[in-house]
Amino acid sequence: LTSAVTTVFSDSRSVAAVVNIGVGPCLVAGNYAVAFKIMKGSSTTLSTFFDGFHFIIPLFIAGVLQSICVTAGFMLLLIPGIYLVVAYQFTCPLILDKGMDAWEAMETSRRL
Repeated sequence: LTSAVTTVFSDSRSVAAVVNIGVGPCLVAGNYAVAFKIMKGSSTTLSTFFDGFHFIIPLFIAGVLQSICVTAGFMLLLIPGIYLVVAYQFTCPLILDKGMDAWEAMETSRRL
C-alpha cells in the first residue's frame, strides 16, 4: 500500500510539473498581453489574460529550452547560469508581441 501511494504522489508531481511548464508561461504571457494593450491605450477584458494560450507551442518550447540552457549554465559554474537567466528575461514578451519562434526570441532576448 505504501509503495502504491508513493507511486501516485510521485506521478502527480511530475504531471503537475509538466502542466506548470505548459500553463505557467501562457498565463505570464497573458499578463504581458494586458500590459501591452494598456500601453497602447486599448481596452482589455478578462479574456485578454488568456491570450497567451494562442502561443502555447512556442512558449512551451522556449520554456523547455530555457530550462535546459540555464541548468547547463548553473552546472558549469554559477555565473553562466545567472547570465542566462537574465539574458532570457525578454523571451516571453518577444514571442507574444513580435510573434517570434522560441529560439529566435531567446537569441534576440540574449542580444538585448
